[in-house]
Amino acid sequence: MKKWCEYVANNKEFQFTAKLTEVFSHAPGRGNKESSSAETIRYTAQDIEDAKKGFEPIASAGRLGALLLQFPISFKYTEGNWDHLIDVLHLFRDYPLAIEVRHKTWADPSVLKALQEENIAFCNNRSDETGPDAGRHATCNSIIGIFTAAWQKQGMVYR
Repeated sequence: MKKWCEYVANNKEFQFTAKLTEVFSHAPGRGNKESSSAETIRYTAQDIEDAKKGFEPIASAGRLGALLLQFPISFKYTEGNWDHLIDVLHLFRDYPLAIEVRHKTWADPSVLKALQEENIAFCNNRSDETGPDAGRHATCNSIIGIFTAAWQKQGMVYR
């Protein structure tokens, strides 16, 4: 990661987005058919320490634009899942934060208001599951864009 910072040293404006490992957001095991929820997601103190060590070089260099916590579509808005999300966000509160939740239940006004009050970026993709208004919520002054080839085919590339 230190080399990445050196690579972009000439661009003073460039910042990285670091994605937290799936241990904080997904049920264990790749391809696991179990839904991700507060009951199925498991992380340890070592996972927290390893994650912070992993992106600390970028943060120390002033190049961490956001730390992204990305959940799968199976992670729906429930009281338990909200509590889990808040717990993880508090673990990494010293860093600029962004969350991506893909289920339409997260577009709840109380969730969006809470994220806005904490200046946490709300990232969402637009799909049948998330609904047509998924990308219309601004909760902070940052934008994180993930553009795909499918978007380009539809003329949805922004510059």
